[in-house]
This record gives sequence, C-alpha cells and structure tokens, in this order.
Amino acid sequence: MRLRILKAAQANLRRFGAGKTTVVDIARDLGMSHSNVYRFFRTKAEILDAVVEEWLVDEDLLLAQLAAREGTAGARIEGLLLALLARKLAKRDDDAELAELYHRILAERPAAMARHTAAVHAVFVRIIADGVRDGEFASLDPTAAARVLGHATKIFFTPESLRFAAVPGAPHAAWARDVIRTVVAGFANRDAPPILHGG
Repeated sequence: MRLRILKAAQANLRRFGAGKTTVVDIARDLGMSHSNVYRFFRTKAEILDAVVEEWLVDEDLLLAQLAAREGTAGARIEGLLLALLARKLAKRDDDAELAELYHRILAERPAAMARHTAAVHAVFVRIIADGVRDGEFASLDPTAAARVLGHATKIFFTPESLRFAAVPGAPHAAWARDVIRTVVAGFANRDAPPILHGG
C-alpha cells in the first residue's frame, strides 16, 4: 500500500507540482479516504520525503552496480560517472517535469541530499583506493582525491547543466568525459602537487 501511495503521489506531482498536490488528491486516485493514507504517512511532507528517498535508493543501487564493474580504476570512474549522467539525461528526456520536481524537492531536503552525496563520495574513495593499491594512481589520499573528483564533476549534474544538455547537439557528455579524464590523469601523475595528500 505504501508503494501504491507513492506511485499515486508521483502521478499527482507530475500533474500539479509539489505545492498543489494534496493528500486528498492522492487518496482520491487510490479510491480511499485521506485518513487511510495517513495510516501509512503522517503528513504530505513525509510522502514527499519517501518519494525522494525511493528515487535516491534507486540511484544508490545503480551506483553500487557500476562501482563493482571490472577494469582499471580510471575506466571505472569514467564509466560510472558517464553512466550516471546518461541516466539523469534519460530521466529528463522521459519525464522532464518530474525530474525537475525531484531536484526542487531534494534541494529542500538537505539531509537526504547529504546522504546521497556521501554515498557517491564513498564509491569514489573505494575506486581511487583500488587505483592506489594497484599502482595505477600515485600514492595519494583517496578521501581528498575523491573530494577533488566530486568538485570537478558536480557541475555536470546540476539542474541547470542538465537543462543545457537537453539542447540538441550540446556537447555535455563530451565535456564531462574530458574533465574526468583530466582529473584521472592527474591522479596517475607522480609529480603532481601534494594537495591530494591532506584535507
């Protein structure tokens, strides 16, 4: 029943947006009273939290699958980031209104965003540590290097950037690939400045 409520909530969010969606609308779509919806979710805000959480859990599962792929650390980093970018672009193309809404709702829920950012960062740390262990990367601090990677690539995942990427012929993925490869090359450079060895 919780899943049915979330699906109905998504449908209403598409039609009305977060501000105009009500628990009464969601209940009506399910053919039940709004008091029955409150048996599963105490408030509309809790429903929105659950919608976003479902979306983030789905992304985290994809992240784990991509991180487990075989190959060099550099290839895994590039493959992971480009696959995540392709997924976000596909979601935007297939369901632009809901994708935009997710970003807006998520921006209002910093705790959920922080959890997702931490999950992505942890995967970066793991892959970079593999690269250091295997001698592919210099002897750098994987945590600090993961922060650099996140800072360098997050611009490609912002709502504004994804809107630009929807323009026909926009070289969005190519630019992202160039940045990723440049950062990865820096990780492998034994003569790079020591900024990755600390905080």
